[in-house]
Amino acid sequence: MKKMFLILFLNLSLTYAQNIDSLKQIVRQADNKSKVKAMIRLSNHYFYSKPDSALFYIQKALKLAREQHYTKYETKLMNSLGIFYNEQGNYKKAKEILDQTYKLATENADTLSMISALGNLGNNRLHVGKFDEAINYYTRIAGMYKKLGNIKGMAKVYGAMGNMYREMHKNDKALEYYKRSQEKFLKVQDTVSSAILMLNSSFILIKMNKIEQAEHNLQNAYQIFQRKHINLNAAKCLEGLAKINIKKKRYDKALRYSLQSLDIFKKVHSKTDMSLNYSYLAKIYIAKKDYKNAEKYLLMAYRLDSTEHVYNRLESISENLKKVYDSMGDITNAYRYANKYVTYHDSVYNIQANKKFAELEAKYETAEKQHQIEQLESKRKLDKAHFRILLISGISLILLLLIGSYIIVQKRKKQKEIAELELEKSRIRSQSLSEQLELKNKQLTTHALNMMQKNQLLSALGNNLADIAREVEGQTKTKLKKLKREVHHLLNSEKDWDTFKVYFEQVNKEFLQKIKQINPELTQTDLRLATLLKLNMTNKEIGSILNITHQSVRNAQYRLKNKLALAGDIDLRDFIGSL
Repeated sequence: MKKMFLILFLNLSLTYAQNIDSLKQIVRQADNKSKVKAMIRLSNHYFYSKPDSALFYIQKALKLAREQHYTKYETKLMNSLGIFYNEQGNYKKAKEILDQTYKLATENADTLSMISALGNLGNNRLHVGKFDEAINYYTRIAGMYKKLGNIKGMAKVYGAMGNMYREMHKNDKALEYYKRSQEKFLKVQDTVSSAILMLNSSFILIKMNKIEQAEHNLQNAYQIFQRKHINLNAAKCLEGLAKINIKKKRYDKALRYSLQSLDIFKKVHSKTDMSLNYSYLAKIYIAKKDYKNAEKYLLMAYRLDSTEHVYNRLESISENLKKVYDSMGDITNAYRYANKYVTYHDSVYNIQANKKFAELEAKYETAEKQHQIEQLESKRKLDKAHFRILLISGISLILLLLIGSYIIVQKRKKQKEIAELELEKSRIRSQSLSEQLELKNKQLTTHALNMMQKNQLLSALGNNLADIAREVEGQTKTKLKKLKREVHHLLNSEKDWDTFKVYFEQVNKEFLQKIKQINPELTQTDLRLATLLKLNMTNKEIGSILNITHQSVRNAQYRLKNKLALAGDIDLRDFIGSL
């Protein structure tokens, strides 16, 4: 489910007394102040449906407000621009603009704009996982609202706190603050904000398996959004109700809710929501064993996410397509999407690993720069101390000794700090190496499982070809036999084993060398069996990878144990694991 955040402190007006055509007429012909007001309303109208148009009107109005020195409107428009970039995911640019907005609002003693800028800065930090910074912004706002006696403002702060705890996966805390916020909103009769909080709470309740409470919240929120014609949030309520009915195995009802929400998402052009909705529909059809419709919606989701390069969703979609094609008996497409799943899985894992390595690298670089600064500072202090010694050398021996003692103490203190910094650098390097080893281990296991999956598919394909060949004659039978030989050749391909050996030796550098020292005459099959045992693969998995039966695996283990001259009471797996 796409994360929904209660958008607080927006400083956007969503009521329109004039239609769009008359607002555009004002922009063309009215005085400057009226133009600015009209463009603000137009940007609000297009904010979610046509972001490019919204940005055009915000920037045009901001330029005019600055030229005419309309400071109040300038602050308001800068806030809207910061919100726009927050919503578009450009968090760095959003923060720069919102920092400028807060500064401008402070210079003009515009308290409400200051609060709005701080609130949106809190949302910005929340989006990028900077929870300490977010709480700092919210705390400052809470103090300002308390002085003003503003109940609705306190409601917004509590809602923002709920969002923060939700992002931190502290569900009980999130629900507590959502409840506080909702109570405040209802006190000032703000039913729409109350409905948004019910919607946010319902997704947490679903995760906590509090289904009845979640369903009650969604139905109440849906009624409010429908009355207020807030279609996107109404669609999200329907999507939540579909999810609940999937859990309850009421698939026809879930299908009805999901199709209703999809129709709305299409109207508002929300591609992310459309993709997620397609996946939900596929999940329903899989549960109903309607694999043809499941395939249709999964392919629609796949095409949509491929254009956006959303690897984490493409990974899940590929896995589900593989399962659907397996159920349909379409081995070719099942194998195709199995390979795509592995590719996307590796991409997602590599993105996460690269992000972690980048964080470690940045941390190391920061420590290195700090170390250089401290060295320069130490040198500066020592030079200054030496100059003082030369300057006062003739005053007295006692004063000279005191200065010398001071230098020694400072030097030892600095040496201790440098030693602690070096220790921290060593720990960071060690952690980096440990994570690199974990990454290589996962690559090795993924490759082995991919080999197993490929062999299972090829073996099944070979058996199917053999069955068909027994029922036909002539040239067709000859072609089928040739195709079966090609499948057999693929099953015995050395290419996968060569790649596997490269990954294996990166993680277990001396293993093959040690086992060959015990018996230099071990065959290639013996060595492959030993490496799979080292990875703690089950006999079934080993059989799939080596393309042999379960009994053949047991026999191969017995022969390997004899070749390694192990006593009868020694377990082969334990022995190989200890090498």
